[in-house]
Amino acid sequence: MNQTNKIFDYPGDFERLLREIAKNTGLNLVGYRDSYLKRRIGVRIKANRLNSYDEYIDFLKKNPSEYAKLLDRLTVNVTEFFRNPSTFEAFKRKVLPAFKSKRDIRIWSAGCASGEEPYSIAITISEFFGKELERHFVKIYATDIDSTCLARAVKGEYEAKKIVNIDDETLNRYFTRVGKKFVVKPEIKNMVFFEKQDILKRRWVNFFDVVFCRNVAIYFSRDSLEILYKNLYDSLRSGGFLITGKVESITGNIKKYFEVVDNREHIYRAVK
Repeated sequence: MNQTNKIFDYPGDFERLLREIAKNTGLNLVGYRDSYLKRRIGVRIKANRLNSYDEYIDFLKKNPSEYAKLLDRLTVNVTEFFRNPSTFEAFKRKVLPAFKSKRDIRIWSAGCASGEEPYSIAITISEFFGKELERHFVKIYATDIDSTCLARAVKGEYEAKKIVNIDDETLNRYFTRVGKKFVVKPEIKNMVFFEKQDILKRRWVNFFDVVFCRNVAIYFSRDSLEILYKNLYDSLRSGGFLITGKVESITGNIKKYFEVVDNREHIYRAVK
């Protein structure tokens, strides 16, 4: 074992620690890769100068405020507006035209972090439909397991470093500057509904026209991926679209449920 791995491979009851985290935070970590979890949890064990998972369990019991720091490590929230701009261009060209005559449009941003993705989706839809948007009822359901991130998303307030991918015209049209922050305008905010949810738990069936699930699957174990993609498939209406991350691919038995729309941008269509 090399020195790098040793830092994050501690003795003790790892499974018990995961149960304690779930019990006290509601965050179910079943399905995440052990290597990912051990690396993230190991950072906090080392920061507190502890030597085992058992010691960390005792530490958490005596210092419940540590959970906030741990959750910050466990939930990955690397996001920005219009992340991978070519994906949003493909969404505009190859997905949205299918809904020109559809009044009710439902979209799911799964793993929405602090809201940049669902607001980017809302802006793209507004740009595509223009004045015709008032003829459509668009609802974007944005979910994540991180309550802190969701609270920031609901506010819709962002620092300048978060809006680097937005040109001045779009920024002026859809944001209001308040001090050093940029606030999403109400007409975009009102299109998005935020909710805490575990993506591995099946909730919606034949409900969405489009699901964005980007840069989320890379953190799940192989066994959990089939559950994840089956849940996403079940949530889509017939002919609905799934958009995944640039480094994520649908594999295994689940491939038969989708046809490729854009291989480069990882856009798929549900076959039902």
